Amino acid sequence: MQDLKFDVKLIYAILNGKISHEVDRKLVNDFKRHDIPLNVEQWSILLFLQNNATPTQQELSDSLFISKPNITRLINKLEKKGFVQRTIKEEDKRCNTINITKKGIKITEKAMKTSYIALHATLKGMKVSELRTAQELLLKIFNNISEYNFHH
Repeated sequence: MQDLKFDVKLIYAILNGKISHEVDRKLVNDFKRHDIPLNVEQWSILLFLQNNATPTQQELSDSLFISKPNITRLINKLEKKGFVQRTIKEEDKRCNTINITKKGIKITEKAMKTSYIALHATLKGMKVSELRTAQELLLKIFNNISEYNFHH
């Protein structure tokens, strides 16, 4: 590892979320310009709900790596805006499923168009093969971190 030549500052910036922070900032600004009343976490919840029928709050929390208190707070805000609806499970009254509403689907579709433009600008000049390699490398890093955290 010592023989490898790479920019340590850049690696730490990437691993510390500098890229995701900048992408999130760009996306939120784009959302504001297009009157989309969402932050990135709310957007990720709506996107998940559109692709996964009636998950529980726990499934949302686990799938999106958002803590239980934060997922509750985010769902409360989305529910106030009319984008999601909680349903208490009959078999377990302590468990809620979350459903996207028609209004939520509409705002998700609008946000999707805006996010595709941002994604296209972010990935400009990259080949599909480069993106696949980046995805594989990031997955390895994520798995290494998960494994490290599990054992320590």
